[in-house]
Amino acid sequence: MSEKLHIILNFFEKIGPAGMEAFLNGWKGTGDGVMKNPSFMRSQLHRNLNEQGLYKCVNYAHFSSDQFVGFRPELADAQWNKDMEKGKELEVQAYYAGFFEVATLDGKPIGPALPESESSVFMISCYEVSDGVDISSFEKAWQNLSGVSAASQRAQLYGLKNSGLYKRFTDHGKFLFVVRTELTGLTGNLPLGWELVETVRGIKLPDGVSGETSLYQVMPDCIIEK
Repeated sequence: MSEKLHIILNFFEKIGPAGMEAFLNGWKGTGDGVMKNPSFMRSQLHRNLNEQGLYKCVNYAHFSSDQFVGFRPELADAQWNKDMEKGKELEVQAYYAGFFEVATLDGKPIGPALPESESSVFMISCYEVSDGVDISSFEKAWQNLSGVSAASQRAQLYGLKNSGLYKRFTDHGKFLFVVRTELTGLTGNLPLGWELVETVRGIKLPDGVSGETSLYQVMPDCIIEK
C-alpha cells in the first residue's frame, strides 16, 4: 500500500452530556477549520449502530501529507487549541492518531473513497498492543484475526466490498491497528452483521493484543471534503 496518504482515525468514546446534536455541531465546526489545511482531502464520520457501543462515533480522514496537527502536535495554533478547549467543555473524550493504510483485501488502495452507498455498513475493529509484543504475527494474519476471512467465506451474503488494515505511525494514540471493512449486503438484515461481530469478538488474539469491534455507518451529512 502507498504511504502517501496520511489518515486520522478518531474514536469518540464520550460525546458529552449535551448530546449528539451538540457533538455534531462541534465536530462540523472543527471540520470547517481542518478543511482549510492544504493537505486535507476528505473526512467521514461514522456512527455506531449500537447505541450502547463503546465508541459512539469514528472519524476517518485523509490528508496528502503529515502537515496537520493531528499528526504533528507541534503544529497546533490558537484556533486548534480553542477547538480542543471547546471539546473539553462539551466533555468529549476521544482517541486519535495518524495511520497508514498498510494492506487491503484486494491489494488496491481504498482511501479516500466514499462508501459504495449510503446503506453501506462498516465493521470497524481497533486493537491495542502491549509494549514488547511481536506485531509481525498480527500483520501477517490480520484477515483471520479481524474476521475478514470469515466474511470472505460468505462474501456475497455480506456484500463484502473491501477491507483495509491501518497501522499507527504517530507516537501518540491508543490503538496500533484498525481494520475497517465495508459490507453492502446488510440492508434490512443487521442481525446478520451482529452475528459476524460476535464471531470476531470470539477470535483468540495473540497475547498482549486486545480489540473492540462494532458496526457503523457513515452519516451522509458528516462528509467533509474540498
